[in-house]
Amino acid sequence: MDKQTIINKFNEYTSFYDLANPKIRLKYEHTFRVADISQQIAASISGLSSDDIELAWLIGVLHDIGRFEQVTRFGTFADKESVDHASFGADLLFNPDKKDLRLQFDIPDTALVETAIRNHSRFKLPSDLSERELLFCNIIRDADKLDIIRVNVEFTIEEIYNVTEQELIDSDISKQAMDALMAGHAVERNYPMTPMDKVVAHASMMQELVFPLSREILKKQGYLDILLDKHPSKPETAEKLELVKKHIFNFLQQ
Repeated sequence: MDKQTIINKFNEYTSFYDLANPKIRLKYEHTFRVADISQQIAASISGLSSDDIELAWLIGVLHDIGRFEQVTRFGTFADKESVDHASFGADLLFNPDKKDLRLQFDIPDTALVETAIRNHSRFKLPSDLSERELLFCNIIRDADKLDIIRVNVEFTIEEIYNVTEQELIDSDISKQAMDALMAGHAVERNYPMTPMDKVVAHASMMQELVFPLSREILKKQGYLDILLDKHPSKPETAEKLELVKKHIFNFLQQ
């Protein structure tokens, strides 16, 4: 695999979008961080070949390709308000009727790459994946979650959640979000979420990290601590957030 050719092709494609737009810039930076983490995770797995490690990197580069057009068309990252960005991106790359001709280049193991991209943001993975498909889906999902935590810390509340800092700290944490987190899994985003729910939802995803290296990276990053360092204006919400912190950090120590 010629990585530089792929990077050049990716840069050529994203040059059509406004990198001065914080949302576009966010996804551009996110792409290469996820690719790097995917490669690290793959390299930590016994038995994977150098080709497989490079394939994990490639999936990282391509996993959010649909985000650039999504933001340009709809101005949001919210899939339920626009399009499923994972399927949209996979269609731009692989669907004969929906391909973006600016994205035409040789991709090895296309069926596997397409499966990983289409499934990287699903709440739950399909039960009929092969062992190899499951492995690469889990690699990209772990890497994506790890960098999403960084994004939520390094970019502003307005850029991420489309609300002000005051609106965030004034919002409550819903029973749905608390119940999901306390049950040890990610929060399913199929209901109208408050801004604080979104903070809890991002933290809850860390409970589903699959690989030992992923948890090590999470601890070294320190981003989870910063993400949860919020100061709700309502005492009852502050109490809930303290429970969230206690639960998630106890979970990760297990």
